[in-house]
Amino acid sequence: MGAGGEGSVYLALNENAYKFWAIKIVARCRDSGELELWKHFSHPNLPEVVDVIETETEILIVMDYIEGRNAAAILKERRKVKPRQAVIWGIQICRVLHYLHSQDPPVVYGDLKPENMICRPDGSMVLIDFGTVSPFVRDRSFSGGHYGTKGYAAPEQYDGACIVDTRADVYSLGVTMLQFVTGRPPCIGGDGEEEIVCPGYYGLKAIISKCLKSDRTQRYSGIESCERALQKILRRRIDRFIFIVVALMVVFAAASRVQQGRGTLIKEQSYESYLKDAKFNIYEEQLKNCRSAIFLNPVREEAYQQLMEIFLEDGSMSEEEDIFLRKILKEKSEGDTKSHEEVLRTNEEGFIRVSYEIGMAYWYYFKGDGGKSYAARWFLHVTEAVDNTGITENQRKRAVILAKIGGYYGKIRTLRDDTDNSFYLTFWRDLRELYDIQELDGESEKINLMLWEEIAGQIYYFADRFYHAGLEKTDLESVLTEIKEKVQREERTPESKELADIKQNILKKVELAIDSVERIYRNLKKEEGINEISKNRFYSWHDFSLAGWK
Repeated sequence: MGAGGEGSVYLALNENAYKFWAIKIVARCRDSGELELWKHFSHPNLPEVVDVIETETEILIVMDYIEGRNAAAILKERRKVKPRQAVIWGIQICRVLHYLHSQDPPVVYGDLKPENMICRPDGSMVLIDFGTVSPFVRDRSFSGGHYGTKGYAAPEQYDGACIVDTRADVYSLGVTMLQFVTGRPPCIGGDGEEEIVCPGYYGLKAIISKCLKSDRTQRYSGIESCERALQKILRRRIDRFIFIVVALMVVFAAASRVQQGRGTLIKEQSYESYLKDAKFNIYEEQLKNCRSAIFLNPVREEAYQQLMEIFLEDGSMSEEEDIFLRKILKEKSEGDTKSHEEVLRTNEEGFIRVSYEIGMAYWYYFKGDGGKSYAARWFLHVTEAVDNTGITENQRKRAVILAKIGGYYGKIRTLRDDTDNSFYLTFWRDLRELYDIQELDGESEKINLMLWEEIAGQIYYFADRFYHAGLEKTDLESVLTEIKEKVQREERTPESKELADIKQNILKKVELAIDSVERIYRNLKKEEGINEISKNRFYSWHDFSLAGWK
């Protein structure tokens, strides 16, 4: 199933019990005490070691086969995970490391990294690969220079004269969690003290920074301290007791008022409570709290907006989040005959703002199919509104154009080759108008970059159609040149790794588009010239023949 510096892993089948096992084969370099130690590991987040078999040259570690997905594969697919998910996994890893560190003598895992983690279908994380696990004894432990993976291993693991202890696993946990939330693999050869760039997320950055101290005396003294710090992130909620006391005081003070007014007050207080709880909780609880707020008062816009913020916290919108949103918009609160979306429409300004935010989320952040078509539907709500006071004028213009372009994308899939070229001329004019809208409304830099990337891509794909539509080559080249200059100018300012990657991708697409325009316009003009010459020759011969006949 895989191979590394410590050995290879095979999938085996116990034919009698019809049960799968994973067998790790490593070189014979461990003593009998370590082999016996492995057999007695028992923890929910560790595979059970069935047997340890010794040969003259090798050791075979027979373990339970863990079903699930390798964490490295998850990162390769998603690039990164939501910070709250990283915190949950971090706590699970801390617990299994605490189990190992609590052995007598303490056990150092030694090679913590995503490749050595399996995420079960239930979401729990399991540490695999015991090839580097070693007991730590103060006067006899493994020295640096032999164990771990560069980039993930602590600095002392590279020092042959240093005795490695359990704090090496604390360092590796910091590297792994940093990769979880940023998607960036560790920097090999760094000193670990440079300023890290990752989401703050209620103190997560500070925790990771402390784990990554080159001087191990400045790290967490034990993995349990790191676990407590991560737990605090999940426990940060508004004190509900104070809220209840205040709410009761308000209710008693308003006791002389009509029952309906008192009920409305409690309802609004509960709505605010759900929104506050949604800010300080794990991902699943955040969704539940937003949903509860919407069911309580579907006419208010805040819960919908907060739900979109939660979706986009990791820079993307998943298909699961798409399903969740569509479902909640169609659902009805108890006693209502209208769906939540229909009730929200009665709050015209709020509905316009929510429609714009949903449209932007699907246009720029949704990774599944049909995102732009669904976004166009929400932008149409903005364009059809009588009163657009809920958004700025530039936002309204952007919604109008994106709604039209979304319609184009739906038609382009079904267009034939003989389609009237005026369609593409209109398409280009709308793209150009979208590009010309000044970003004065605080739209994120990422959205501006993605717009430039999209325009460069459309020029690349439809350069031949734009030619036949009568667009001049300079029209396309001028926009591409402007985009290139803007990106290069913004590259000089400090930025996140995500934005830097987008800019590099834009520059690549711009170069491809420029080459495409140059090649297509040159070839099509050449073909037109040849056809014109052939046509002239035909007419000349035709006229000559007629003259001779006469």
